[in-house]
Amino acid sequence: MSNPEIKEPAPNAGSFDPVAAFLERKFRKKGPLIQLRKADKGTPVYFIHELTGAVSCYHHIVEAIEAPIFGIQVPQPERSVDSVSTIESLAAKYVDIILKNQPEGPIHLVGWSAGTTTTLEVACQLTSIGRQPQILVNIDQPLDNAKGIVSNAHSFLENMYYWLCNEPKWPLSKFGRRLLEKFTETIRTLAGRPSPNPKGQVHGAQPTIDKAETPEEGDFIRKFYDLHCAYIPPRSYSGQVLSFVARENPEPDKLIRSWKSVAPNSQFIFIPGDHLGLVKGPGVMELREHMRKAFSG
Repeated sequence: MSNPEIKEPAPNAGSFDPVAAFLERKFRKKGPLIQLRKADKGTPVYFIHELTGAVSCYHHIVEAIEAPIFGIQVPQPERSVDSVSTIESLAAKYVDIILKNQPEGPIHLVGWSAGTTTTLEVACQLTSIGRQPQILVNIDQPLDNAKGIVSNAHSFLENMYYWLCNEPKWPLSKFGRRLLEKFTETIRTLAGRPSPNPKGQVHGAQPTIDKAETPEEGDFIRKFYDLHCAYIPPRSYSGQVLSFVARENPEPDKLIRSWKSVAPNSQFIFIPGDHLGLVKGPGVMELREHMRKAFSG
């Protein structure tokens, strides 16, 4: 791995990343826990997989952190709709992996994109047993459900509460329309009648699904994305959260509001670039330097 003090050329987010492709081929047949970097000192860092189930996207960041680093992935044989039922159950599996690998001592957690919801749930479950992570890093992902994604597991009032936490209140004309839509959606879902998918609507994860190597992996991505959108975060997370926000993020206020509503001890750092560029682009160089300093402090 590279010395973090050496200035390296910034990666190009728009180009093919041969290192990530190589690592994905190398990792996909291994188990759920991957050692990304060996080190004799430093607080261990656990990177949680993103939407596809892979952790190869983090290799630029891993290069700069002087600590034992592990990735938690979904191995290729398990990338199917049968491998995951809820974010909570997936997180419980990852908590067990972490505890078996490290029965005691501090850790850091990192998640990017849709994988951040799983990362937060892992942090919450670890906190409940007295192993709260020292730092939870969120890379450019809002907590969508802090603004009210409907869940059958919660009451009508709970669903509406999460929506109201972060939904913009102005202008009142738009707020009223959105409130009516959310009210209707909540009633329909709790009655067992999910909102119909409008004809011709493209699935939110379709660009990623289209790149899947097998239909089973495509189904896994679709399922994981839907579960990510159905996860309602906890009322409160007391741990330290470090959120990196892409300057080209179209809704930075949404990200900040959603995390503040759940994790009062949140810090936000804006990084040049777009969503992908923070892990594979010029932004990753600045992001990883912030992370290196945070983890070594």
